[in-house]
Amino acid sequence: MAIQIISGSIRRKSLHQALATVVAEAVAQRGTPIIPCPLAAHPLPLYNQELEEQEGMPEGLHTLRTKIILAEGLIMASPEYNGSVTPLLKNTIDWLSRPFGDSPYGAVFRHKPILCLAASPGPGGGKKSLSHLQEILSIFSPRICPTTISLPQAEWPCTGETLPEEVQKTIEQGVTELLQRCSTTE
Repeated sequence: MAIQIISGSIRRKSLHQALATVVAEAVAQRGTPIIPCPLAAHPLPLYNQELEEQEGMPEGLHTLRTKIILAEGLIMASPEYNGSVTPLLKNTIDWLSRPFGDSPYGAVFRHKPILCLAASPGPGGGKKSLSHLQEILSIFSPRICPTTISLPQAEWPCTGETLPEEVQKTIEQGVTELLQRCSTTE
């Protein structure tokens, strides 16, 4: 079993990527391998159905789809831009959800266990983006963990030692839910 990490930010000092790394370490401590999936390594054009019809799937999408399909579960970190998910993350989801070969619309996410998280320098902790991310993903019938990890007032560097105790407990709860969903079939 392996868990794939997707961060909706490609910034070098991304709070979300840092928090995802802390969560990944908690998963790895339980013996489950983690596979980072930096979206910068899989550049995708802005989704356009005419582009898809004319040129097919972008090359970077094939590798990304394969990684996600092979993963037992996902950790998705969603920065909050103007109260919603980042254009990068939404565009990636839009491309990944497209039918491909024998796979129908949304198949890459169907029944996939997903743990969602966000960090924010503000007091909301990215909760609006988490709500939108869950709403977007829900149409694909994934197995979204009921626990979401939200880190308000986040500062760089973000490490396990710098997190409030309640956030550390939420991470443990979220990781438990993710691994339980990965070990059971639906």
